[in-house]
Amino acid sequence: MMSGGGISDVGFRISERVIKNGRDIMQHYFDPMTRVGMITSTVLTVWANIRSEDLLKTAILAAVGAVVSFLVSQVLKAVMRWIKR
Repeated sequence: MMSGGGISDVGFRISERVIKNGRDIMQHYFDPMTRVGMITSTVLTVWANIRSEDLLKTAILAAVGAVVSFLVSQVLKAVMRWIKR
């Protein structure tokens, strides 16, 4: 059940009032072109500000983190098996 709706004062959001479970809820829908613009500008801004050595450092830290996480989960699994005996 909808009541009201229209373009907000920002101009790129469409809002509508929806009543769910007896509560009046405001829902916002972004125009698809606005979403594409926001995502593209975010990706390009991040890409322009990242240096190659930062990417290498991030990849190495991610790999180390994955290995440590795997090893900890294996140790915890072994400890749980030992405790359940």
